[in-house]
Amino acid sequence: MLRITVLYENHKNPTNSSLEIAHGFSAYLEFEGKKILFDTGWHGSILLNNCKILNVSLKDLDAIIISHAHWDHMGGLTHVLEVTDNPDIYIPDEFSKVQPKEIERYLKEPYVKRMKNFEILTRLSQNIASTGTFKPVGEQALLIKYGKNDETIMIVGCSHPGIASFIESSRKFGDVKVILGGFHGFKDIDYLIKKTNVSNLHMGHCTQHIEKFQNEPTFTTSSVFVGYQLTL
Repeated sequence: MLRITVLYENHKNPTNSSLEIAHGFSAYLEFEGKKILFDTGWHGSILLNNCKILNVSLKDLDAIIISHAHWDHMGGLTHVLEVTDNPDIYIPDEFSKVQPKEIERYLKEPYVKRMKNFEILTRLSQNIASTGTFKPVGEQALLIKYGKNDETIMIVGCSHPGIASFIESSRKFGDVKVILGGFHGFKDIDYLIKKTNVSNLHMGHCTQHIEKFQNEPTFTTSSVFVGYQLTL
């Protein structure tokens, strides 16, 4: 079973006003005994406060995945590294161009895996993979194969390279049925309908064309907010 909890988001929780919102994204994943943090939001203090409210511990993380080197996705990393026990960290190679001095020392550790801009699918385990990084910003998406028939969820930060780039990379890994995260300006519904088996969209953060997808009966859609949970 895969369980996802959104820890950091632009959009407020409709029933829990104690959860803080801010521009950025972070999601906590539990799958096959592994605990994974995808992105860290902008402000680490907000991330950790939301973790406390949601009863999520980051101490025993197995991996941290940074989608791309924009502050609203990597800014909280310093705070996370202060409370966790040396998980594997998968960062785009472009991270080195903007790394803040306070976390520079962490990036020299052997558990840091630099994802180079080769657009190559990289397996983290049998059922977990990175799409590889894509231009223009060197961004990666996370793939988790949760179903018996290769059903796969794709978790995205901002989708700057376009969702299509990530999906094409994923074809050797699994069949993407679900997408969760920020879609940015992506609006190519025809591509998703005609060339993929995507049916379930969980849209948040920077997604610009939510209504366009909501009005398409092919998709089951949800709006993501801080504290949002998904189980597959």
